[in-house]
Amino acid sequence: FFVVSLGIAAFMFYGGLNTISSSNLDIKITAPTIVSSGEEMVIGLSVVNENPTEIQDVNLFVTYPNGSREVSNNTPLTFEKIPLGNIKSGESKDYAVRSLISGEKGAVRSFMLRVEYKVVGSNATFSKEKPYEVVIGSSPVILELSYPKEVSSGQEITISVDITTNSASVI
Repeated sequence: FFVVSLGIAAFMFYGGLNTISSSNLDIKITAPTIVSSGEEMVIGLSVVNENPTEIQDVNLFVTYPNGSREVSNNTPLTFEKIPLGNIKSGESKDYAVRSLISGEKGAVRSFMLRVEYKVVGSNATFSKEKPYEVVIGSSPVILELSYPKEVSSGQEITISVDITTNSASVI
């Protein structure tokens, strides 16, 4: 009797059928991996609940990388909290994050996505994080310098700077 009871308890504890876990919650990301600096970037997010029960008071937190700006009014973005409500078992909630990303060519910008939620019958808050990285594929401005290769002490020189925009938006 004790061996069977211990076996059932171990099964329910380690591989249980009614386990609620953050590993049963997924943040799916649909977004480009390379963007042009200064261009609008859209990240499609889907929070999928694969737990056997509904999760409640779901909030999505987005931490933006340095150099992120809001699309509509060009103000800096650092952090955003998005309430998603409740998500039933087997369902998902979608949200799109829009921002302008700036930086030099080849720079890597990291977003941190975090979902916080509660479960029925508990006042504890659970969370799951997922990072997302994007590479800046091209710079918004190209600078070209023209200057003499050699100069003598006291010699007057001329340096010419050509600035070319590489962006569709006004800089």
